[in-house]
Amino acid sequence: MGERTSGPTFKQRGLVALPLLVPGLAGIAYLALFGAPPSYVLINASALAVSLVWAMFGWFPKSDTLESVGTISVLLLLALTLRLGPEVEGITRWISFGGFTLHIGLTVIPILSVLSTRDRDFGPYLLLIALGIATFQPDAASTLALTGAAFGLAIAEHDRRAAAIGGMGLVATIWASLKPNLAPQPFVERVIPDLLAEAPVAAILLGLSLLVGMAMILRAPRASSSPKLALAGALIGFIAAALFGDYPSPLIGYGAASIIGLGLALPAIRDTEAAT
Repeated sequence: MGERTSGPTFKQRGLVALPLLVPGLAGIAYLALFGAPPSYVLINASALAVSLVWAMFGWFPKSDTLESVGTISVLLLLALTLRLGPEVEGITRWISFGGFTLHIGLTVIPILSVLSTRDRDFGPYLLLIALGIATFQPDAASTLALTGAAFGLAIAEHDRRAAAIGGMGLVATIWASLKPNLAPQPFVERVIPDLLAEAPVAAILLGLSLLVGMAMILRAPRASSSPKLALAGALIGFIAAALFGDYPSPLIGYGAASIIGLGLALPAIRDTEAAT
């Protein structure tokens, strides 16, 4: 591993955190203004504050050994939903921590998408393993997010394996979407589609906040194209699933998982351009 340039400036750290800040604040404003329970606002705001600090100042291991341990841990967390997570009507997408439940796909797939760009030999297969787990949950939002990450990696690296995995992901998404899903919960699922009927301007502004976030990921300083495209592809998958199905609305709807997930991933893309 080659030498790295000097560390990022405070401004550069802030720019890397903006993809989380913009939609996160827009989502909190939506929850507060449209009658969500105060606990929803508090949980999202707390998750955003902690995740922003990590996005700006968090540490990502440069050691290959530590990186491998982190990758295995992420895959294990995703797999544990099938055995230890709460099951609701045959669906297992969550893990509970002391009474607090996280949607694990939203939490770990963003960082996994970045990790898949670290190893050109095995990286695409990380997405394939995760795709298999998400298919058995079943969770069409997670399979679509992994599909987006695979296509992002394929575009950045001209990797045919990643493109093939993206194709498998589309098939897995169709299969998972045909399975019975849970009824949408207010302020969690169908945020933009439902808000369009009530307050179209607010719905458009929420959508724009997500688009701004995606654009800022793609323009993140000190980051190479592969992790940026893979991460943006994963988030686009989650967003598309929320727009067209009854799946959680990332970053703008109630739920800490997507906020924590993006916060964990953002430090991992920083300084990748500086590597030689």
